[in-house]
Amino acid sequence: VVVDGQSYVVRDPFPNNQVPIRSSVARRVLDFIPKGTIPGLDEDNLVGITGQPQRDHIIWSLKVDHNFSPKSHLSSSFNYMYSHKINGADPFGMASAARDQTITSKVFRLNHDYTFGTSGINHFTFGLLRYQNPDGVPYKGFDPEKELGLKGVMLKGWFPNFSFGLSSIGTNQLKHLYHTVPTITDSFSKVKGSHTFKFGAEYRKALANFFGANGAYGYLTFNDAQTALPYISTDSAIYSKIGSEFASFLLGTVGSASMNSDVSLAYRSSDWTFYAQDDFKVTPRLTVNYGLRYDLHIPLSEKYDRISSFVPDLPNPGAGNRPGALGFLGNGAGRVGRRSWLDTDYKGFGPRVGAAFKMSDKTVFRGGFGVVYGRLEVNTFDPIQSTGSGSVTTSYPAIDPVTQYVFLLDDGFPPVNVRPPVLDPTLLNNQGI
Repeated sequence: VVVDGQSYVVRDPFPNNQVPIRSSVARRVLDFIPKGTIPGLDEDNLVGITGQPQRDHIIWSLKVDHNFSPKSHLSSSFNYMYSHKINGADPFGMASAARDQTITSKVFRLNHDYTFGTSGINHFTFGLLRYQNPDGVPYKGFDPEKELGLKGVMLKGWFPNFSFGLSSIGTNQLKHLYHTVPTITDSFSKVKGSHTFKFGAEYRKALANFFGANGAYGYLTFNDAQTALPYISTDSAIYSKIGSEFASFLLGTVGSASMNSDVSLAYRSSDWTFYAQDDFKVTPRLTVNYGLRYDLHIPLSEKYDRISSFVPDLPNPGAGNRPGALGFLGNGAGRVGRRSWLDTDYKGFGPRVGAAFKMSDKTVFRGGFGVVYGRLEVNTFDPIQSTGSGSVTTSYPAIDPVTQYVFLLDDGFPPVNVRPPVLDPTLLNNQGI
C-alpha cells in the first residue's frame, strides 16, 4: 500500500480468521503443553501448580572426645545439613522450568589441646567446610533437534525456553555452586608473672567452583510485531492493540533470541593471619592489654584467568584507541598481565590496645582501640563478569524492518562459530557502565 507517497507492507487476514501452524517446531512444542483443565474458557484454562514449595530438612551432628593423657586432649565434630525443595513448579513435564535445589553442608572440625606444665597451653584446630548449592532445572537428556527439530542449540539435555505471551515454557535457570573452605589455626598461651602472653596464626583457603548455563539452552521470544502491521509501528496507541505473540509463535517468526555459552569458573582466595598479645596485670585494679595482628588477604582470582573487567586506561580499537576497553586477566597476548583485578595489600598491621580498671566491687571501666583489616567479600553464587575469557554471548542480526522477525524458528538458531576464550577488548562496546 502507498500512503502519502510512501510504500508500506500490509498483511492480509488469514482465512476464517484462523492462524495456521506454519512452524513444525511450534507444532511439536505444543505437544508438551497439557490440555486445558477447565472447559469452556477461551484462555487461562490450565490450572497449574501453585503455592509455596515444600522444603525437606535433615540436620545431624556427631562429636567425639578422647584424652590421650592428662596433658593431651583431642576432640572432633561433624555437622551435616541437607535441604531440598522444588522452585517454580509447573505442569509442563519434560518442558518444565521447575528447579531442583538440593543444598548440602558438611563441616568437620578437629581440635587438639596440649598443656605445658601449669602455665602454658597450645590449641590446634583443623576445619573443613564443604557446601553445595545447585539451583537449576535438572538434566533431562533432552535433544532439541531430535525432539523438536530445533537446530543450533549450544547445550543439549534441557528444553529450550519459549516465550509467547500466553505463557512461557522451558528451562529458565541452570547453575551450580561447590564451595570448599579448609582452615588451620594454632594458638599458644603462656602465663608468666603478671603477664599472659598469646600468640597465634590462621590460614584459610576458599575454593568456589561455579557452573552456569543460563541461556546456553537457548531463549526464543515471540512478539506482537511479527503479526502486526509494520507501517503503524510508530503509533503506540494502535500498534500495541494488534498482532499476537502466540500467533507469531505458531507462524515460527522469532522476535528476539539469545544464547550464551555455558560458564565454568573456579574462584580462589586465601587469608593468612598472625598475632601476638599480652595481658598485663599492672595492679590488682588495673589490667592493660596490647598486641599486634597482621592480616594478609590474597584477593579473589580465577584458576584459569576467566574473569574480565572494564579497564579505564586500556586502548579500545573499536573506538579509535580511546582509553576504556574490556580487559582479561592472565599473562600472554591480549591479557593484562595480572591474576586478580584487586591489588594485594601487604600492610595489614593492626595494633590493639585496651584497659580495664576496677573502681569498686560493682564498677569496672573498660576501653580499647584496634585496627581491623577485612576481606572484600564477593558473591560467588552468581558468575562474575567473564565475557570473552570465560563466556560468549551470541549476537544475532537486527530485526528485519519488513518482516519484523530475526529468523524463522524452523531454520534454527544461526550457527555459532565462537567459543571462549575470545580476547576482544571491544566485546562490550556500546554498553552502559
